[in-house]
Amino acid sequence: MRPNVRFFRFTLLELLIVVAIIGILAGLLLPALGKARGKARQTFCLNNLKQCGTSFQGYVDDWKDFYPPVHGGGYGSPERTPPNCQEWNVYLYDYGLETKHMRCPEDPCVRPGFVGGLKAWDERQSYMYNGMFAFNNVQRALKSLSSQIILSARGDSTAGGVTAPIDHQGYPAFKAVSAWEGRVCKDRHNKASNYLFTDGHAESLPFERSVGDRTEARNAHFVRDYLSAYLP
Repeated sequence: MRPNVRFFRFTLLELLIVVAIIGILAGLLLPALGKARGKARQTFCLNNLKQCGTSFQGYVDDWKDFYPPVHGGGYGSPERTPPNCQEWNVYLYDYGLETKHMRCPEDPCVRPGFVGGLKAWDERQSYMYNGMFAFNNVQRALKSLSSQIILSARGDSTAGGVTAPIDHQGYPAFKAVSAWEGRVCKDRHNKASNYLFTDGHAESLPFERSVGDRTEARNAHFVRDYLSAYLP
């Protein structure tokens, strides 16, 4: 005796409904997954900056409180003139910094295949050095290490040749904000960017919070303790 077997057949309408439900669920999940990936990249970038902070401190401890120059060359005492021009990050390689620590995963300019600029992709870095620290200034002059920004996210523009953000290493924060804000990226991570402070902590902030009301007193990029060095 044959068993009583029932076969269930979906109609075309039912299949379409199932496909539509799957599509709706995927549409709800994908933004959440994208946001989670973005958060992971933001955290990865913050960890890079923290390593930069550790390396900065190692250099400062060895060089009697002086920060590294932004390029090779002499900036007074102590004299630091290497045989060839060096960028600021190269000075930190003896203090644990590696090339991989200089690349933010959200930065398109450090990915293979990016076209633009004068440097090869593997020579670029994702962070720009605050010029206020680069010209023979010392850490001991700072009254609040936790409130001064030393590294910012680098901008993407290729305009300007050797002075273009992707081919340059620093920004002149001793000038008015309007003179340099186009050189940094303001929204690398979900309408904010990551910054390294001189005490070694890294923080994600909207750009406008980092500059406050743009006055010297409220702008975390401007180091008031070094002000006299930039007066005429």
